[in-house]
Amino acid sequence: MSGQVSGVQQRIKETHPYAVYIHCLAHKLNLVLVDCCTVNRSVKTLLNVIGKLYSVFAEPTNHHRFIEVQKSLDMKPTEIAQPSETRWACKWRSLHAVKTHYSAITQCLREMSDEGGKWSVEATGLCEHMGRLSFITCLIVLEDILRVIHVTHKALQSSSLALSEAAVLTDNLKAHFVSQRQTDKWNDVWGSVKQFCRDNNVSVPEDANIQSQTPAGPGPLPKRKRATQPPTSLDNFLITTTLGHREENDVNTVQMSQSETPGFQQHLYFPVLDTIIGELDRRFTGEAVELAQACAAVLRCDKSGIEPLVQKYAQPLKINPHLVGTEMDLVKASTQ
Repeated sequence: MSGQVSGVQQRIKETHPYAVYIHCLAHKLNLVLVDCCTVNRSVKTLLNVIGKLYSVFAEPTNHHRFIEVQKSLDMKPTEIAQPSETRWACKWRSLHAVKTHYSAITQCLREMSDEGGKWSVEATGLCEHMGRLSFITCLIVLEDILRVIHVTHKALQSSSLALSEAAVLTDNLKAHFVSQRQTDKWNDVWGSVKQFCRDNNVSVPEDANIQSQTPAGPGPLPKRKRATQPPTSLDNFLITTTLGHREENDVNTVQMSQSETPGFQQHLYFPVLDTIIGELDRRFTGEAVELAQACAAVLRCDKSGIEPLVQKYAQPLKINPHLVGTEMDLVKASTQ
């Protein structure tokens, strides 16, 4: 479809030069989510654990046990959805199921581990992972982020959605995540983590410092990391974002055990949000997005935002660009 040489979009442009190719915005958002979920090692570990949980509870005997435990705890029976490698926006359902049925899942895993049966090894490992503070923090952070993306993704798939409305949705999504990158927002998230731990009898170390970047306690000091320099090809450019660096060794403190001081804000929360904001900027740009935003400006009678639309279509539609603003002012006045 999108080939620049002989793709469908190029063949259409040969006879309709003013046509604009617009890639599926829902698919673009899905790609943003893929990058978000692979930027951090703890996020990848969380998703791997949830994938293993699906495999364990998809087995008929274990599935029956899971349903019975939920009923005994007065929970509405639910299932962990099968993970998809293409529809990442659907992963919110699995995260939500794990978060809301955490106690039932861990109880099942403990029972299976104590029995020493076929699934005891998998159950023991999964139960150990789910009891870690890093797992719970990642679960709370990612479930909240994916819930917002899930709502936007569903809206972008609507058959009745206009291009101008899609532009507003993506702009609002970016503005939401920019607003979440505030210290007070993180404090709310950390409060939710501690409350979740209290509700599920998971201990949180008293000396947990959410701003710390290095482990606490006895032992040798971490090795000093070699300073990373940008490539010389970028000497004449202003660098405003990270260069794709991944967390390593002592920097990735969210992998530490509960007895160590976590740095979840610096090495989990901010990297995930920054990746989402950066990818939204990168993927939701270009001629198609500019025209979508201009369409939204027309509907708002905002003449300051219609320039991309006027530049492209004023000539073929025989529109006087100097009169469009005046016409919009008159329409806006008549509707007030």
